[in-house]
Amino acid sequence: MLHDKWLFTNSLTSIPFSDIRGWVVHSLCLDGRAEFIYDGRTFVMHRNDLAVFVSPELVTGVAINHALRSVTYCAERKFLEAQLPVNHYGIGGSIDLFGNPVLHLTDEEAAQLLADMRILERRIAEPTPSYHYEIIASLSLTMMLDIFVPHSRQRNVKIESPGAANLASRLFDLLNSDLPVTHREPAFYAERLHVSPKYLSDTIRRHTGQTVTTLINAAVRPILREMLDDSRLSITQVAEKMNFTSTSHFTRYVTRVLGMSPIAYRKNLGQQGGDTSVQEI
Repeated sequence: MLHDKWLFTNSLTSIPFSDIRGWVVHSLCLDGRAEFIYDGRTFVMHRNDLAVFVSPELVTGVAINHALRSVTYCAERKFLEAQLPVNHYGIGGSIDLFGNPVLHLTDEEAAQLLADMRILERRIAEPTPSYHYEIIASLSLTMMLDIFVPHSRQRNVKIESPGAANLASRLFDLLNSDLPVTHREPAFYAERLHVSPKYLSDTIRRHTGQTVTTLINAAVRPILREMLDDSRLSITQVAEKMNFTSTSHFTRYVTRVLGMSPIAYRKNLGQQGGDTSVQEI
């Protein structure tokens, strides 16, 4: 059921991934198999696997088999973050899940999460009862805490201090804006956050395990793909739009971030035909 802040569905293929930027998708596989491309990488879900998409607009090429059964709860990121306690590992956890969105749960963990999600499904469907927002908020927190347990066990994600979490959250807000289109230097973001580049680098690395440059490149990657996918733009025009000083500089950057040159990327895109339709396998 669709709401302006959340969505619940039993059909993985009904999720409007490209239209829910700024949301988080939690999809639990009950049986069968699903395959998808996330940020250019292929992942597979089987029974008891949970996929958490922190950037759902990067999901493409969803393919399912006839035996797939799943439940999915999607909600606005800001709505979910507002429910979390001050000390949590949301930013570090989000970074980890961006790299690999699939967690394998034990039978007990999957059963508990399914129970959480079924309660959410039922309460979301209620005809606007009193305190509806507060009820969904509370149930969402319960679900997230039940996900934190297997996530922290499997990936060793650390709880953040409030100061570090705030700085990381502010950095992510900047990276989720239009700034990465033209700004890719850590010093630029340090200045916007009113901290030194070293402090920003040390804090982000200590509490996320990633460098600021890695996070910037992760934010730029879908922008590069979107612009290179647009056949109306020449490679030179894309470089200019993204404020590169030269086409050669742009080519080196794209090769480092996408693993291939802009020309090779477009050639590969042409061979694939740009087909990202949903299929059954």
